[in-house]
Amino acid sequence: MWVKVQASQCPIFKCGSIEQSAESNKTICVEPNDGIQNPHIIDTCDDDYECTAVSWSSIDQVKNATCIPVETHSAVENTMRAGEFCSNTTQCFNHGNGANCTQQTSLGFCESPILEGGECQNDAGSPGHRYCSVGMYCKSKKCTKALTIDQTCTEDDLCQFGLACIATDNATFTNFTCTNYGQLENGAQFNIEHIVQEDDDWLGINSVCQSHSAVEVSTYIRECRPGNKNNVQIEGDLRQDGNDANCTFQSFDAAEANATHSVEKQENAKCGFNHASYAWCTKRKGDRWFVDTFEKIRDLDLTKFNCHPSSSFEECYSSTNEVDQELAWQFQRRLFEVDEFTGFHLIADNDKCVSEAITRSYWQGRDPDSAHSITLYSSLVLVAISTIMIMF
Repeated sequence: MWVKVQASQCPIFKCGSIEQSAESNKTICVEPNDGIQNPHIIDTCDDDYECTAVSWSSIDQVKNATCIPVETHSAVENTMRAGEFCSNTTQCFNHGNGANCTQQTSLGFCESPILEGGECQNDAGSPGHRYCSVGMYCKSKKCTKALTIDQTCTEDDLCQFGLACIATDNATFTNFTCTNYGQLENGAQFNIEHIVQEDDDWLGINSVCQSHSAVEVSTYIRECRPGNKNNVQIEGDLRQDGNDANCTFQSFDAAEANATHSVEKQENAKCGFNHASYAWCTKRKGDRWFVDTFEKIRDLDLTKFNCHPSSSFEECYSSTNEVDQELAWQFQRRLFEVDEFTGFHLIADNDKCVSEAITRSYWQGRDPDSAHSITLYSSLVLVAISTIMIMF
């Protein structure tokens, strides 16, 4: 849990050189001090390594930070469906019966030899969808074209990639149909019982709503709500310099709020990896930065991608390579900034060495000064999909 802070209590992070022992091979990336009078010293890691700790949610964890290999896309043997990432054929499901990977040394995608009308089978309680090629699901042991928009469905895996199987009829919520993501207006209620990837940021529950924000009404019923919104909409104003480091925002997910009425709330600002002792308010889904980006995501036709109906967005080679990379990076960045466990405060006004070490997975080699100078408030595009999230 984050504790109340005064801006003057936030630790300071500065670039420097850390003396390494002969056997360490440059594994220590933080030289901890008191963080106030004497800043924490941050040193960059070797290529393909990043500085990380058990958890960055507590600034104290910098004391245990070391250089570890940068996480890259990995595939488990004999699990990847048609259209999903692979680097060799053994990673593709059913490779012993003709499934193969288009690449054997670099990232490619799996191909299934079982097309429309081909035989598929149930195994271990699974309906056998993964035997089928992209755009197919298994029905009565035959690979069948996935359902299109507005067709009746009983699970997400039957709909085309990019469509959610939800019920929006407010009387009974039992008429499930394949529905485009990002289209339900604020106040609309829907049944999520058949959404498979509930927490997926592209193809999950929140993604059904135009606001990318939904609240629980009952066990399976959710309601689209506007995203919570900071009272200030200038990036530099999210910085808290004084001793009363409070952040005021409009909450639409509070118990006493609804789709048209917000409640004003306050939250403590949070310390981050800054080169001065100030705290930052986190960004929220109702802020202009997130709203503007998600409006562009909503315009995408995800059904056009060559993906398996059961795949997540990040598993599918086609979606992650054919969506405009700048837009995809920007969306992943916005998700990072509003996330409860990461958040804008961790990357606001990072010093260059911090961006190259601690928050490397976020910045991906970009210059942080160009995006988070306290005098420059523009929103720039950063971040690659496969490595965006700092793991906790």
